[in-house]
Amino acid sequence: MADWTEEDFNPDEAKARQAKAGNGNGAPREDDEIWEGMFDGVPPPQPPPDPRPEPPPRKSKRKPRRGASPEEKEEAELLAEMNRDNCVVLDGGKVLVLRFEKTEHEAGGERYVYFVPTFLTFQALRDLYLNRGLWVVGDKKKRTWIDLGNWWLQHPRRRQYRGLIFRPGDDRREIDGCLNLWTGWGVEPKRGDWSLLRKHMHEVLAAGDKDVDRYNYNWLAWAVQNPGQQAGAALVFIGDPGTGKGTLGNAMCRNFPAFAAHKYGRRPDRQVQ
Repeated sequence: MADWTEEDFNPDEAKARQAKAGNGNGAPREDDEIWEGMFDGVPPPQPPPDPRPEPPPRKSKRKPRRGASPEEKEEAELLAEMNRDNCVVLDGGKVLVLRFEKTEHEAGGERYVYFVPTFLTFQALRDLYLNRGLWVVGDKKKRTWIDLGNWWLQHPRRRQYRGLIFRPGDDRREIDGCLNLWTGWGVEPKRGDWSLLRKHMHEVLAAGDKDVDRYNYNWLAWAVQNPGQQAGAALVFIGDPGTGKGTLGNAMCRNFPAFAAHKYGRRPDRQVQ
């Protein structure tokens, strides 16, 4: 892969390169040689990043300090926990609580870990934390027991967004007050040897056909270069079970760990992936 220069980060140069890019349908690219080693050194599959961000620093007067009371320390810890696991969002005219639940999916001999967004009503959140609570000091220094869900929903420092947005390729967690559901890439690009997978793509998936191989290669490169756009065509491999159709799909799923799904099915005579 060529070394980067300051011109690579020039907006005008970027637009010029984008104009030369393929359209996701296997169209030739003028910079194919540059991208030839883009997938070098694909590491083993890694769990996707946890989409739950660290809560912002507390700025309230009740921030724990040296000599803070046990009650203040407990409140700070509970607030950090609740803000890590939950957030309030405005979605489609409804105010809901958003959580990310960890789930696993197995396909093609690989196990994938996802954090699936789950929406709860305010009452459902109260019910979820009804078995936990804390003592708070109210008017006239009177201590009152309150369940954790109610306490967090009423807290001025609860994590809250005015909406949801999905901006692939943009690593900002919050964009214009909206929560970005993109959680980043599953692998980091680096130099390495991927000749075995490249040979598999040419000899097995393309059956040695150079035109088909170039089409597949350009389609994969375009998907990584344009994560926020949908290609005009999809790759479908048909063949007998165990011939290696899912090998390439497994590698691509590692790139998009939170949003990729390995799909396969059967025809009467063949398996489709």
